[in-house]
Amino acid sequence: MVDPYLASLLLDLHCLSEKDAEAATLNTYAELYLDCGKTPRRRGTRTTHDNGNVKFVESRFQHAFYSATQSSRKFRKDKFDRQRAERVGWLGPVIAGQIDGTVCYSSRPRRRSRRGVWLPGRFYLVPDERYVVWLESSDEGNWWFSSAYVAYYGDIRRYCREARLIWTKKNIP
Repeated sequence: MVDPYLASLLLDLHCLSEKDAEAATLNTYAELYLDCGKTPRRRGTRTTHDNGNVKFVESRFQHAFYSATQSSRKFRKDKFDRQRAERVGWLGPVIAGQIDGTVCYSSRPRRRSRRGVWLPGRFYLVPDERYVVWLESSDEGNWWFSSAYVAYYGDIRRYCREARLIWTKKNIP
């Protein structure tokens, strides 16, 4: 059962064609997260639960809202993913720490900075929904939005096992 607040944020794409659903998702992503610039370089910044900055860019749309039709990670993301797209409104509240039960982990370094230093990643998890939001660290100490999706239980266990818990949003009775 989806949390009532999160349910109210779901984007209804059921009656739309693939092309219209993709356009509606891009428009919603732009309205919620891209405040400045012009297409295709629109961008925006939101705040994390610990007052860090997360940068959103239009060029990340395909990575975030598409999935690979083949199971191997070697295949590029080539299919619009309605399940990811319906949850576009969840990104901001999750990273801002507004959803009860959300946890935040620091993941092992995922990429190198321009100076050759390995930079850790971060992910937020809403366990009841199996929803994961990935952020990548930037050279400036900020974060970049990378992707978000409903994950398999096995993947969630592996992510958590390979990471360090840094924050939990307690449920308020």
